[in-house]
Amino acid sequence: MLVESSFYNFSRQDMFGHDVLSTRYPRGVPIVLDFAILNGSCSRPTACASDNSYCANATSGTGYVCKCVHNYDGNPYISNGCQDINECDFTTCPRGSYCKNTPGGYECPCKRGKGRDGKEGPCTDKFPLPAMIAVGLASLIVITVLMVMAYQLLKLKRFYEKNGGPILEAVQNIRIYTPKDLKRITNNYKDIVGEGYFVGNDVLFKQRDGIPVEKRLRVAIGSAEGLSYMHSSATSTIRHGDVKSANILLDENFTLKVSDFGTSRILARDISERANLVIGDRAYIDPVYMEEGILTQESDVYSFGIVLIELITRRSARYDEDRTYVTNFVRACQENRTREFVDNDITEVDDTEVLKMVSMVALECLKSKPRDRPDMRQVEQRLQSIGQFPHHGLETNLQGIPSRTLEDIPFLAGENEAPAN
Repeated sequence: MLVESSFYNFSRQDMFGHDVLSTRYPRGVPIVLDFAILNGSCSRPTACASDNSYCANATSGTGYVCKCVHNYDGNPYISNGCQDINECDFTTCPRGSYCKNTPGGYECPCKRGKGRDGKEGPCTDKFPLPAMIAVGLASLIVITVLMVMAYQLLKLKRFYEKNGGPILEAVQNIRIYTPKDLKRITNNYKDIVGEGYFVGNDVLFKQRDGIPVEKRLRVAIGSAEGLSYMHSSATSTIRHGDVKSANILLDENFTLKVSDFGTSRILARDISERANLVIGDRAYIDPVYMEEGILTQESDVYSFGIVLIELITRRSARYDEDRTYVTNFVRACQENRTREFVDNDITEVDDTEVLKMVSMVALECLKSKPRDRPDMRQVEQRLQSIGQFPHHGLETNLQGIPSRTLEDIPFLAGENEAPAN
């Protein structure tokens, strides 16, 4: 039997006849004979029809033969007869690389993170271990910074929405400063906004020296002006919502600023809003707001009345269920015992009478029915009048009409109390 030597290996079973061979090789066995094309040469058009073939002179005698180029195998005498051999089937690349078959050859590219070419030698790391550690730490720092920035932006957005930022955007007379604006205004955060000011709890209750009545009136009038502007001069109504002495800032010259608008609400005029939670210091909060959860301009007026009591008495406001801080003051005014509550540092009769007039304004602010309270514009005007005529006592009011005596003021703790005679 003639057969290509690399195809057939002798087996003892082959000795049992043709049937055994035909079963093992049903299609027969290949055989290649040495031959050459005698009529022609490689210098003329040849019978090498495959693209990946070439012509070679016959090894014996004349003529030529066609062969597949290196790393191709097949029949060079037919179109596309020479096909690429997949060298990766029998080639092993060096460690750290992998075999990649290419037309007529193969490559050994190094794996990711490795350098050089595996065919040239062993693959090496692109980055040494110290460099990889440094890059890893730098990446960790960058990721951490980005996460912190994202958290701060999210926190700022939530704080902005929680404190009425979207509502403030719709108000024409209010400007919202961006972090970039604040950085410019504060000289890259070197200058502290409000530096040099201190809280009004610090001036009234901790300062050992006496505070003249004129300065107390200046604080009362200045804060009333600020609240009055908020309530009536702005395009949209603004309610402070947390009026208290701690939110009145003073410098050493008693120049005043009303601060902390964190609980403010921007609404259309004369529209109230029900709050789910009571916000602010309970010692200053309007009882109506405590009971009904409705925050109005009149709620600010009530809180301002508490501030006036503090200015008169230099006694810090405190809260209990019976509201004794307010009740005792109102009762003393009703019974003409206001002098008992006036700060003991005030000894001049005229000064005492001025504070009594301020007490009358406070009583009006503390009325139990919000509709009976004056608005902040009226409160400002009354305090301005007292400041202009500090020694007139209780002789005249704003309209020049003889004022009511303190006995004419109803006991404001009750809803249906009739004026005392």
